Amino acid sequence: MKAGGLPAQGPAQGAADKPAIAVVGASARLLVRAAVDEGLEAYALDLFGDADTRALALGWWYVGRPACGAIDPAQLRAALQAAQAGNELSAMTNQQLMQIEAMLVAQHRAEALEEARKLAEAERGRARLQTFLGTGE
Repeated sequence: MKAGGLPAQGPAQGAADKPAIAVVGASARLLVRAAVDEGLEAYALDLFGDADTRALALGWWYVGRPACGAIDPAQLRAALQAAQAGNELSAMTNQQLMQIEAMLVAQHRAEALEEARKLAEAERGRARLQTFLGTGE
């Protein structure tokens, strides 16, 4: 557990096409399980961070004091900000990957066009040579 609302475990990468929710509570395990069972992905923000919760959730953050059973508003706010920052980084990474993919597609297309140009030029050269040499009859 880390103090000051810093994440004890940051967000993991999930499937981009699944909706994700944040579950906040003294123990988020049951709600995270329910979300996963319904096809959602969930970030857990709770007091315990047990192994089951961490295994199911995209990320887990400590948000209070288990001994008191109280969620600390400052830690909750910091955890939500950390989760949002993680989402923004993931979105930026995905955007960069799509740009790289587009660049690779353009490069492969250019290479294929160049190869086709070379083959066509070679064929034209063979045809000119054949015309120059004649048919041999």
